[in-house]
Amino acid sequence: MIENKAIAECIHVVIAYSKTVQDAELGTLPCIFYIHGGCRYGGTPYTGYLERAREWATYFNAIAVSVDYRLSPSELDESPTGEEPTNDCFNALTWIYHQLGANEDDILKSLGDLYGLVLEAPQLDDRCNTQSHKKFKKGNMFTSEDALQGWNASLGTRRGTENVSIYESPARASDADVQGFPPSYIDVGTAEPFRDEAENFCNTLRKARVDVEMNSWEGGYHGFFTAVPDAPISQLCNLAKLKWLCQRLGVQDKNIEKDYNEVKKAYDARHGRRSKKEGLVA
Repeated sequence: MIENKAIAECIHVVIAYSKTVQDAELGTLPCIFYIHGGCRYGGTPYTGYLERAREWATYFNAIAVSVDYRLSPSELDESPTGEEPTNDCFNALTWIYHQLGANEDDILKSLGDLYGLVLEAPQLDDRCNTQSHKKFKKGNMFTSEDALQGWNASLGTRRGTENVSIYESPARASDADVQGFPPSYIDVGTAEPFRDEAENFCNTLRKARVDVEMNSWEGGYHGFFTAVPDAPISQLCNLAKLKWLCQRLGVQDKNIEKDYNEVKKAYDARHGRRSKKEGLVA
């Protein structure tokens, strides 16, 4: 996948599932593979995971796997290649496929058979040169400077050069590169540096005729949906993701539909005119 990969001898994962699925046959349950945030140099496999794992196990009877990938070093540390986060995540996903009986040659081919991919406020472009990066360069919340610190820790002097792969910086991918991508869901706030690169990546997927849904949440800063989960915009954001996952996994839950419709109605009543004009829910 990436030349001269720095492979860890042992990559830890955190696995969560409901007691009711312990005796299920291998291969009959959905598996949700979780990669925690933290700009590649922060966070743990538990970051944002425990609440979601409980939700996923409840609604989907899913096995949730969170990878404890190696974090990028600081700029003063030495690193074999700087690609450890990317490689560890891929190797953990490979391990999951091995548990399902897939062989090495079939794993990359199988990635297009994933039920879906959810990208929450994703960090996709090491160049950090979009208008939203310029607009949110400084501030009290997550800024473009924070993103740059993460990319510099991860890529070092390679950041912003042609020596960065599309696996490390997906925004560099062309529509030809993402042919066969799984159905995808992307959401991002409009008041954060990753806004434009998320929208650009969504457009790349659409050019490749990938089934993709995207929500841009007006006024949302980076990670707003976990920082203030009870805010109406956060409730709508989180229910929209859950609703999409239900559709992808073939789960019919009237309570989710009811909660989503009630929250959306209340939110639209408050912001409806502006939402329709600006395309709050794309």
